[in-house]
Amino acid sequence: MNKLVYILNQIFSITLTDDYLRYQIKFLGLKLKFPRPSVLIKMKKNPFFKYKEEGLEIKQLQKATGQIRDIQLANLAILIEIDKVCKKNNIQYWIDYGNLLGAIRHKGYIPWDDDIDISMMRQDFENFVDTFEKTVENKDLYLKHICNKKGSYILKVAHKKCKYLFVDIFIYDYCQKGLNEEEKILYTDELDMMRTEFLENLEFSDGWDLYNKYRALRAEVQKDLDLNNPQQLDLMYYIEFGHQPYVRKNWVMPYDDIFPLKEIEYEGLKFPTVNKPHEHLVEVFGKNYMEYPKKIDFGHGAYAPLSQKDKSVIKELIEKSGVSE
Repeated sequence: MNKLVYILNQIFSITLTDDYLRYQIKFLGLKLKFPRPSVLIKMKKNPFFKYKEEGLEIKQLQKATGQIRDIQLANLAILIEIDKVCKKNNIQYWIDYGNLLGAIRHKGYIPWDDDIDISMMRQDFENFVDTFEKTVENKDLYLKHICNKKGSYILKVAHKKCKYLFVDIFIYDYCQKGLNEEEKILYTDELDMMRTEFLENLEFSDGWDLYNKYRALRAEVQKDLDLNNPQQLDLMYYIEFGHQPYVRKNWVMPYDDIFPLKEIEYEGLKFPTVNKPHEHLVEVFGKNYMEYPKKIDFGHGAYAPLSQKDKSVIKELIEKSGVSE
């Protein structure tokens, strides 16, 4: 009987996703996700859909309120802790992706987003891994190595007492300088194929094990580079995450788009970011990054079923950090 149930579940199943916000239907290998009815009702009441329909200028949007704002501020508190660790250990990092976009467009969070993305160069990343848990003041924060079955790796600074709080850390590596746009796209495709071949039949026990096994591939990709002269190189998005040409065709960045880093205002505080924010955002989000996106995707914890313990942890983290509205 159990075997029959297993077979039927492989053919057709309905399950909740890990964040409990969506149902996932699986049928003959095809996976579809749709919001839970209770979540969908809350999303429809969210004012940002209305503002977009009414054509309110996106830079005039007010900050989020309620649960999503609480999670924003709690994650901001984690970023402040990360910033302290990096300064103590002479580690360079920068706010990136949606948070850089939020800094430029809203001087803080994108109103419907609640997570934080930061980036580091490879050596800084490894120094961060070696020093974070020894240096961080808040001992409820820890490093969480994440991987999936497709071989993608990511590091999070997470909170031991609330799974909805975390900061994602992404890595950049060096690559050949001076490629034109067509060559960058071809190089991205080549990296994706190398990664696919590398992962065939590769066995790994966890995220950190996977990260270490990628060292051989990283060495192969960078074998002809003079890493002692980084100004003579460009940067590429790290191979452990997958370059996903179907998401973005080019994952190569000019060195001087990123360095030297400079400060930017984010939620009333100053954090490091890239040297040329406009050029970087065009590369990541396209030339219309100052407009409403086609789809408003809410943050990971916007409608999560927070327990009373979760709420207490979030409140305490905000109060201790001193971040506020």
